[in-house]
Amino acid sequence: MRLELRAVTKHFGSLAANKNVDLVVEPGQIHGLLGENGAGKTTLMNVLYGMITPDSGQILINDGVVIIRDPRTPLPKESAWCTSTHAYPGLHGRRQHHPR
Repeated sequence: MRLELRAVTKHFGSLAANKNVDLVVEPGQIHGLLGENGAGKTTLMNVLYGMITPDSGQILINDGVVIIRDPRTPLPKESAWCTSTHAYPGLHGRRQHHPR
């Protein structure tokens, strides 16, 4: 499955949680979103899940534009999303990238 985000933007009032986010995930690739609290990681994932609607931008799956308006919208079986490391004890972005 190929996933692409093109200029995805989401505001909450005057706060731009995501502004013109572009991302391409090719088949077989694994990506992680890392950032400080309030950086917009959860907002971006909630847009992909259909839990919130972006103000602008496009989501493409296998080069076709999709509109995910509902978390019950089926995504391709090849996709897997993990928004928390709680299921993986010992996995921490800081430790993985900045060993002590």
